[in-house]
Amino acid sequence: MLVVDRETQRRTLVHRGLVIFFSMWMMVLSGCGGAGKARDELTKTASLLESVRKKGCSHDSLALAEDAYAKAQRLFDEKKYDEAQAQARAAKQLAGEVDRANGGKPCEAEQPEPVTEVKAEASIEPPEDAQIEPFSVEEAPTLKTIYFGFDSIALSSEAIDRIEDNLKWLRDHPSQRIVLGGHCDERGSTDYNIALSDRRAKTIMNYLMQAGVEGRRLEPVGYGSEQPASFRRDEEGHRLNRRVEFKLAR
Repeated sequence: MLVVDRETQRRTLVHRGLVIFFSMWMMVLSGCGGAGKARDELTKTASLLESVRKKGCSHDSLALAEDAYAKAQRLFDEKKYDEAQAQARAAKQLAGEVDRANGGKPCEAEQPEPVTEVKAEASIEPPEDAQIEPFSVEEAPTLKTIYFGFDSIALSSEAIDRIEDNLKWLRDHPSQRIVLGGHCDERGSTDYNIALSDRRAKTIMNYLMQAGVEGRRLEPVGYGSEQPASFRRDEEGHRLNRRVEFKLAR
């Protein structure tokens, strides 16, 4: 029968205890490291989001960034540190896109746009039996262009004044049909700008129809950023490109 002396048993138990202790300690350190990295990413993201908000930015990417940051916080609270860090990093990237899109400058916060409530765009659809033919266009020098704020379809008081002037002309020419050409500046994706420019054109159409202009006389078209009025890439150039033009249909 093999007899193991007590000293050997003691050393074996001490060795196993140390192995278990260091294994548990490494697990703790690993968890703390993950938490620390996630916390650092959340802090950096929160700082960038606050900076972008102070600049007055209201782009859709900012809303997505804030949603991602809120999700990152929830994951951190649930101790899912790796996932929280990834979400925080995504939120930081989205916020950075908004900041870079405006060159790090204030997002037109110095020129707030008064908002005029417009009825739902569903009301602007012409009757199914209207049988509207596609319009061809020519310039309408007597009709004014309507300008919009960044990433907005809201009508400022100046925009409303211009629409009202055009409305007088439309009432004096009841048989004239009009193409409402919506445009954007170059910032944003092609698909996003097409949709935004179409919404701008339909906002004007809705206003005119509420004022009594027949829908069959109007055709809204969204051109995105493909037909710039200005090739300048400063704020004035962007302002001139955020517009809806009135053109005569032939």
